[in-house]
Amino acid sequence: MEKLNYLKSYINIVKKNIDLELKDISKLFSYNFHNFLDTRFLYTFTILSLLRPTSLINLKTQDINFKNQGINSKKKDKLISLITGIELLGVGLNFHNFNVNDFIYLLKNVNPETKNTYKRYIIDLLFGDIFYSNSVKYVLEFNDFLIFKDILESLKLVHNSRLILHNKLIKETEKNKNKLEFLFKNKLIADNETLLIETNSLLKNSFLIGYNLMENEDKLKISVEDFIDLANNFVMIKTFKDLELFLNDISHELPVLKGIKFVKDRVAVIKKNIEKLIENFKLDWLAQNLKSLAYIYFK
Repeated sequence: MEKLNYLKSYINIVKKNIDLELKDISKLFSYNFHNFLDTRFLYTFTILSLLRPTSLINLKTQDINFKNQGINSKKKDKLISLITGIELLGVGLNFHNFNVNDFIYLLKNVNPETKNTYKRYIIDLLFGDIFYSNSVKYVLEFNDFLIFKDILESLKLVHNSRLILHNKLIKETEKNKNKLEFLFKNKLIADNETLLIETNSLLKNSFLIGYNLMENEDKLKISVEDFIDLANNFVMIKTFKDLELFLNDISHELPVLKGIKFVKDRVAVIKKNIEKLIENFKLDWLAQNLKSLAYIYFK
């Protein structure tokens, strides 16, 4: 990770922007918003890892003023604005994620609407929408409506795939309540891997944004096929790490789901794929950045 030192100033500003946004909304609502922040800042590291220092300099622009609640106007640059917006979208997506308790109630034939968690889930959905709204001003400051359109399309894909998976989860769980490991391995994972990966479409879009912002001379030295393959594997490792967390969260009620071997084996294979694919990149600065990025994803 030390190879990414030249990006620290950008990363720290993005982190500060996100922290200020979280503090601002916390003044209005008594809620622990930091619980929904992925402190790895994967979107930020993903985009910046694909840019050499000269690319960052070329993306600098004149003053951009953010008049945020309680925040003095500050000098920013276009790239920081874009990445801040994407990170805020990531927070919103985390609010809109699957509710673990609802799945447990489904297995136990308990109506979630009778539980306080259902009310909290609805509140989480509303807070997610707030973060979506707050992200727009940052993304638009980048002044590239094609990127804005692609981001919106990726969000639509995330929500569509989550909705389909949620419906399948309900349907298959009702039929396989006594075969939970079979349920997850076959009916919800192996049979729906594409849908699972689409739940991280915003992350895939971050790889494409980073690639599009690379200098042309660097792009000419990279195989597009290798890059897409690598991006897909990074998205897959994030997807299956998310699955591990989901299974661990429900394993206190359903111990049989803790550490399903199929998921662990899949993660191990994807890690090896990423390490092998990075070796195909002959740009030394990029290969080193990708190795550091892989370290962050693997944690």
